[in-house]
Amino acid sequence: MKKVLFVCLGNICRSPAQQYISTQLAKNSEFIFDSCAVSNWNSGDEMDPSMRRVLEKRGYSLPKHQAKVFQREYFQEFDYIFAATEEIYEFLSSHAKKNERERIYLATHFSDSYRGMEIPDPYAKGDKDFEQVVTMIEEIAKETLDRIS
Repeated sequence: MKKVLFVCLGNICRSPAQQYISTQLAKNSEFIFDSCAVSNWNSGDEMDPSMRRVLEKRGYSLPKHQAKVFQREYFQEFDYIFAATEEIYEFLSSHAKKNERERIYLATHFSDSYRGMEIPDPYAKGDKDFEQVVTMIEEIAKETLDRIS
């Protein structure tokens, strides 16, 4: 069983979208997906209503979500830790022990279409921005699952 963690700033837009999209795209049960934030600004909050609306419109089944903050033990608990941005990648890397850093990747690391790019934060923007981010995450998820399966 491979454990995959997605990390963004607040855990209400990008990382839960990555979690739920990946969960539904995974064709087998060899994965466990989770998500969290690097900040506690939104700790305990539900998914952003705009993100939820866009995902539901695309047919994703969404359980109740509650934002949570990254915990030190996640470095050992997860096989893959995907950061939405370079800044989050650097933050996680700076807090990881040397042998834990090999688990941390930029979210687009395994994507041919978006390699090296950050997933933009759609928070407080329009539905079009959320649509674009979900399209990007869907493609990244497909490519990543193909590579780490």
